Amino acid sequence: MLLLLMCLCVVGNNANGNNSSGKEFLVTFPENVLNPNKPKQQCIIITTVLSVASVQVTSLSQSINFTEIVNITSAEGGYICLEEGIQLSGSGIMDKVVRIISNNDVNVLAVDFGEDSMDVYLALPVQEFGYSFYVVTYQSKDDKTQFSVTSSSADTSVTIEFPPGLTTLQYNGITILNPRVINVTLQKHEVIQMQNDKDLTGTYVSSTKPVAVIAGAQKSYLDTTKTKDHLAQQMTPVTTWGKHFVSVLSPEKTNTSKDLYRILASTPNTTVHVGGSIYRLEKEGDWLETTISATDPVEVTSNEAILLVKFVTVTKTFDPCMMIVHPNTQWQYQYSFRFPSKKSSAYVIVVIDSSFKSTLMLNSQPLDIQNWVSVMHTNMTSGCILLPKGYYVIQSVRDVFAVYIFQKSKGTGAFCSAVGMNLTPINENWIHTKEKNTNCQSSTFSTPTTDSTTTNIITTSVSTSSSTSTTTATTTSTTPPTTTRAAPTAITTSLNTEAETTISMDTTLSASGADETTVAGNVDPRQSCSCQGESNNIYQNMTLEELQIIIKYLQADLRILPNQTSKAKRRKISAPDDRPSSKTFGATGCTFLTLCCVIMFIGDIPRIIRHLKRAF
Repeated sequence: MLLLLMCLCVVGNNANGNNSSGKEFLVTFPENVLNPNKPKQQCIIITTVLSVASVQVTSLSQSINFTEIVNITSAEGGYICLEEGIQLSGSGIMDKVVRIISNNDVNVLAVDFGEDSMDVYLALPVQEFGYSFYVVTYQSKDDKTQFSVTSSSADTSVTIEFPPGLTTLQYNGITILNPRVINVTLQKHEVIQMQNDKDLTGTYVSSTKPVAVIAGAQKSYLDTTKTKDHLAQQMTPVTTWGKHFVSVLSPEKTNTSKDLYRILASTPNTTVHVGGSIYRLEKEGDWLETTISATDPVEVTSNEAILLVKFVTVTKTFDPCMMIVHPNTQWQYQYSFRFPSKKSSAYVIVVIDSSFKSTLMLNSQPLDIQNWVSVMHTNMTSGCILLPKGYYVIQSVRDVFAVYIFQKSKGTGAFCSAVGMNLTPINENWIHTKEKNTNCQSSTFSTPTTDSTTTNIITTSVSTSSSTSTTTATTTSTTPPTTTRAAPTAITTSLNTEAETTISMDTTLSASGADETTVAGNVDPRQSCSCQGESNNIYQNMTLEELQIIIKYLQADLRILPNQTSKAKRRKISAPDDRPSSKTFGATGCTFLTLCCVIMFIGDIPRIIRHLKRAF
């Protein structure tokens, strides 16, 4: 009993409130290539390390009526498949969002199926949505790259800044030339998907309220002509990026095989060490591409926080897949997961301090990994094991570690993904470069105005029944036109080119069913001032009713329950202490207490024997 209590204390030390488990999720399925004659169901894997959780899965799309309640236990996870048609399609705003509500913490993996293709990504709970993201995609011949942004709150203003060099962007049948910045307002549980035939890596997404960003490719060759597969991963907020990583091995690949990695910088002048190579990223949002051995993991470190994304390259027996590699500081003590039901088996890849690999437990039994590989110049080690389809819990009471799942399947689609992560904001002081200016002007939140020069107004009408469009150009005075905000959604787009002024576009849906687009030249007030500590996304006037709604939202959001304070939590747990002296002292104390119990028991042996003799 004493030893059991001591073990429970160790587990308690590992508890934290920022991880990929939660009680509410908003899941979307990026567009995959589908066969109209063979529709695919999109599925969700739900697991827990707790005794039981009651989970409700609901489609929030008006065109898809789906609700299912399932009980999840620590001995068996749930596998829920939705009706066809829940996948996103094209570029535009949609309501194809799946909401997951649980009474206890659960872990969620989304399985995005297509025609002979699939991918799996770790879904993050709503409480871990973020405000700032960089997008990673991969574009190869005849591929479409894509990313989506999902809102959890009403009136969420989203700003999308595309990387330089993007010449065209399709949105709701409209071709936008030389797109640079797009501002769009999402309502609660709405999602916008953007697609392009160019690589969108480096796109910056920011919002006034928490959002989720999923990026990848509809179906990518990864620069080969052998086979292609769907790519999808949920991007982590910039505030959770780290500086210390270990690359992930690819089981069954040869010793000469290499996989592709992309590294993004969150801060200018970022230096990255990959094994024995050194790279330098000069600007915020810059990224590089490198290859790392598929069988010998290496250490990746940097002086500033970075994002590390792995692409499993294509071979004769491997389909491509995409995964986020999590920093060492975002590892956990325990993970729960299961594989997609269409897969008979898959690999589990573990990375841990070599001193603690013997402490790993799989479903309460020692984890038997034989092929451990040391990470060069570190005390870390990595190993993998092939497991049959089923539900699994991997944990250690001594040290944090990383867990990834991988399936190389040829023909039906491969997948690779982390199954959990700690989301403590280790890069929480990060601020976008544009927000660091301190030269504020009084007109920051005033109504946009233009200078004394004339600007062009372009009115574009796009019929919903035809793909053709007509464009007329006229000249107007300096007063910007009055725009009317109408249902369902307004999108504001800023287009920057070397020869043009900044252009703002408001799109509304007319009563006749045609999209009427008015493009007017004006000055974006967010470019005139950007103060650190202030939101540069909100610059419209608000009514008293709108202000009262925001105040009530802030009051509810800032409310702290007594049992959720740090003081209340500290009463139930102890602070972890990994110093050798502390471990020695703890082991000594454990040994002393155990000896005391043994001595007391030995002293009572004669009395126990006498009682037994009398009883018989």
